[in-house]
Amino acid sequence: MKWYELVGAAVAIEGVSWLQRMHQRRVLYAKARAISRARGRPFLVVGKPFGWDAGRDAGPMVPWSRCGAHPCADGGAPSLGDPTGDVTLDIRGVPECKDGMAGDITDLHMFPDGHFGAVFISCTLEHVDDIEAAWRELHRVSMRPGEKPAVFVVRPQVWSWFAHFEPSHQWVISESENGVLRARRRKGAKKKIKMLVNKAASV
Repeated sequence: MKWYELVGAAVAIEGVSWLQRMHQRRVLYAKARAISRARGRPFLVVGKPFGWDAGRDAGPMVPWSRCGAHPCADGGAPSLGDPTGDVTLDIRGVPECKDGMAGDITDLHMFPDGHFGAVFISCTLEHVDDIEAAWRELHRVSMRPGEKPAVFVVRPQVWSWFAHFEPSHQWVISESENGVLRARRRKGAKKKIKMLVNKAASV
């Protein structure tokens, strides 16, 4: 295979990967929000709506990224206003959302156990150094006794180049559904983890 064929194949793979993540954003956001509403509790969205941070994120460099942007937790497009009870959280804060706040998902002590009905986290978990603490906290704040896990994760696919070569990624995640997390350190695969969240949200 010639070099330009390899480049073409790589571009095609990343294109499919990107389209799949855009689809997952729509589907998983809608599913998580519906569960949260059915449980009658606030909804937690983790991660800035993709493409909306004109200062740092993909928007200025990747103009088409806005077509895959997920809404804020309250369902609205990014805008300023008063919080509604739902929360959109990012380590840098989310001034674009009226329900936005700054926070570290490895320590959500400001929220009691089971405060949220569900969590949607988009392209964030793979960046967190202490992924085990983050996984515990996300389930702690969104599960009550007898409930099934309701943490919905959008992440780079393990078969994509982006998952393995993006410098800011700390982890390559192979599974993040139904309370189960499987991940390995991106550099050198020195640490592998498997976590299972049970009905009591313990690990």
